[in-house]
Amino acid sequence: MQVLLTSGPGEHPGVTLFRLYLRIWTVQPEPTYDETVLFLEKTAKDLGLVRRWRWPQAQ
Repeated sequence: MQVLLTSGPGEHPGVTLFRLYLRIWTVQPEPTYDETVLFLEKTAKDLGLVRRWRWPQAQ
């Protein structure tokens, strides 16, 4: 996913990030989960956060 991060003059970076998130199609019945995960991973990396996957264990 390659998106140009552009904002208006004086726009808070959080608002710009939220606008980018809103562009991702997350509505059922056909959400684009792959694009959502890529967005979240990139945002976390930009913020210096570590990604950890946690899956429910099979019973």
